[in-house]
Amino acid sequence: MLGNDWLKRATAETSPYTAGNLGAPVLAAIQGRTCQESVGVVGIINESAFGCAGGGIRFDDAVEHVLSLAPSKFRAETVPLVDCAGRVIAAPFEARLDLPGFDRSAMDGYAVSCADLKTGAWLPTIGRTAAGEAPGRLCPNSAHRIMTGAPVPNGADAVIAQENVYQRGSMLQIGAVPPVGSNVRRRREDIRIGQKLIAEGATLDWRHIAVLAAQGVQYVSVLRRPRVTLLSSGRELRGQGESLAPGEIHDSNLPMLAALLHAGGAVVPAMRSSLRHAAIDADLVLTTAGISVGEEDYVRHALRDLGAELAVHKVAMKPGKPLA
Repeated sequence: MLGNDWLKRATAETSPYTAGNLGAPVLAAIQGRTCQESVGVVGIINESAFGCAGGGIRFDDAVEHVLSLAPSKFRAETVPLVDCAGRVIAAPFEARLDLPGFDRSAMDGYAVSCADLKTGAWLPTIGRTAAGEAPGRLCPNSAHRIMTGAPVPNGADAVIAQENVYQRGSMLQIGAVPPVGSNVRRRREDIRIGQKLIAEGATLDWRHIAVLAAQGVQYVSVLRRPRVTLLSSGRELRGQGESLAPGEIHDSNLPMLAALLHAGGAVVPAMRSSLRHAAIDADLVLTTAGISVGEEDYVRHALRDLGAELAVHKVAMKPGKPLA
């Protein structure tokens, strides 16, 4: 979900200024401009160059109010495990399997029973188990050839790494008696059935996917992504790749906002030409430009004709006011 914390984090990752001070990086880049970092928002500068008087609500308050207009929680949907990165899990997940699910060898070597061993003794090699095979059985007073990840044979309680033995044909000489449990990954030492692994509301990443995959999960219940429609207005605006006539500029707001929303996990559908359709299809509608009091600012009038109201207007940040 998109939230105040997400907006503050996105700001902090790209700005050396106070979290929530979205206008500060742009303002500081303008030679001679200053900002009031101590209050957490960009200070209002009453200069004719900005074209508006001071005043307005705090940036953080504006963000919280806008987010309150969108649904606080979205319905759950099921997606394949490979598609759930970046999604918010809809319910807590508890382990269904023990990991490891059996005692397994951590090394290529020889499974032995420590009680049968003496330093310098020779043992015959009887049996062999590789990863993916069923566990074998250790014969008394012998060693069992074993590969990394293979189940430890019944009767064995340690694995000696192959580089720590002297081999002559099928016979092994033991250099030193290992402690019980050496080079053995015990069942349940990582995860136990019923253990809480992922909290509800967690944003899933590669670590969660690894855990879910190890639990045999194929599909995951996640929250639907927020749908945010972007409307960019302005007679002077042209898309990227289009040639510019005198007085025209490339639209930078639309790609910037789309990138921010995508990074936050939102679905940004194609731009609509109608505010009415946008409001029906989206959880949140963001418009850029056309909201001031100029003769060419049409968004305010379009909203009024639809019976809508401006939920936020005049935010205390510079550059940027009026912001609605």
